[in-house]
Amino acid sequence: MRALVVTFVCVLASGLSAPVGAQGFAGDWEASALRIQNTTRSWGPDCPTRLPASQSEPGGRVRVTQSGDHLTFSGAVSGSTQRCWSEVPSIRRISSRVQGGTWTIVCRTPEEEAQGESGRYTVRAEGDQLVFEESTEWDWRLRDSQCTASRRARRTFTRVGAPVATMEPEPEPQPTCTAGPAAGVRLSPASGEIAPGERVCFRARVVDRSGCTVRGAPLELRMRHAAGLQGTLDGRCFTASSAAAEAEGEYRIEARSGAFSASATVTVQSEDLSELTARRENNMASSSGDAESGEASDVEARALAGATVLPWLLGSGAALLLLLGAGLFLWGRRKGPRTDEADEAPPSAPSESSVAFAASPSIPSAPVAAAPIPAPPVRPKLCPACGFEERGPQRFCPNDGVELIDVGDPAVRAKGMICPQCRRGYGADVTRCTADQTALVPYVFYVAKEKHKAAAKRVCPTCGKSYGPETTFCGADGTPLPPPR
Repeated sequence: MRALVVTFVCVLASGLSAPVGAQGFAGDWEASALRIQNTTRSWGPDCPTRLPASQSEPGGRVRVTQSGDHLTFSGAVSGSTQRCWSEVPSIRRISSRVQGGTWTIVCRTPEEEAQGESGRYTVRAEGDQLVFEESTEWDWRLRDSQCTASRRARRTFTRVGAPVATMEPEPEPQPTCTAGPAAGVRLSPASGEIAPGERVCFRARVVDRSGCTVRGAPLELRMRHAAGLQGTLDGRCFTASSAAAEAEGEYRIEARSGAFSASATVTVQSEDLSELTARRENNMASSSGDAESGEASDVEARALAGATVLPWLLGSGAALLLLLGAGLFLWGRRKGPRTDEADEAPPSAPSESSVAFAASPSIPSAPVAAAPIPAPPVRPKLCPACGFEERGPQRFCPNDGVELIDVGDPAVRAKGMICPQCRRGYGADVTRCTADQTALVPYVFYVAKEKHKAAAKRVCPTCGKSYGPETTFCGADGTPLPPPR
């Protein structure tokens, strides 16, 4: 019996500590049709064809592979729990997480994009099924029209047959085979996603036709990336720059041995600041509620204490009044009666003791003019576009008309601080970035500045694509572009 109990406890503990990857989602699945509901809020004359209220997309057989905690779908449905489920080329993943058998991906197009789109995609494990849910918002600006709509979609995946082994990084083979001539290079993992300042290491080897490792073969790793990006490849480990502005993007790692090569892709992406700010605001609201509850409890405690000591205070006050009356009576007798000579005598200069007594706070004295309280220093308001500083009542910048922001206002700082160099988020009480020591600015000020920078774009009046101020014609349809706005 005791052995049975021990076995049960061990099994229970192993089940509770098992990672998500141990559930074995890899294998064949049958995808149902995707049920779509569209809602249109505003749709001007320049908007494209209005979306129908309901749509559907076919399902079919899907192959699911698993690497660590993340899933990849191929076949009738393509996607991943680490990437955006959208066909828009400019959309970018803002955040992704997995918790308790639920994967959540949040994506968004750049703010300067005329055809704005944001999406939230969720994959949730429910028994023998995987449930996919999508929530997409569109905000397009085409000529003088604003096209806003939303989409809600859902489909289920049902397992077909027994699960297969998960796709983990290939383990290093043991030297149990005799290698022949080199036939290729293997590099794993094939892809990875990290945040600025993080590191990922690769395993590379030269193999023969049967996959046996050719030991002693020369092997070199190289890194390729777009201009402006920064990262280091030290041996077989890649480290992204800690500054998001220099790190965010894709890096290609190539392993080469003679005529054979293999490659892997690393994507560097920062955390979403809007979610961080929302979490901080929720924490602040929770703390405020606790403070109010504590204040109410303190008031109640003081009321109870007052009810307890009130009779004691009344008795003590009566005794003090009796003592005070007796003291005043004795003091008056010692002083004696006033005489007429004293009334007719010219006034004399008061002695030091009488001056000191008159200045005592217990005896009323002549009113003294209060010293003026200096006014608090006026905090400057800054223009997020040009940096103009204003200390008066003016609300808008005289140079470009942008609304001025008081960066020292506690309400502004309470919405979060951000490093303009690496875009890390901090609380209201932090002044410098812990990564690069750059002075922090309020998140509201940073967003206003970025929006102003993005506003200087030329937007095609035909298709809505946006370009830099130096472009004069749309690359998609050749339409002349209006001046930047």
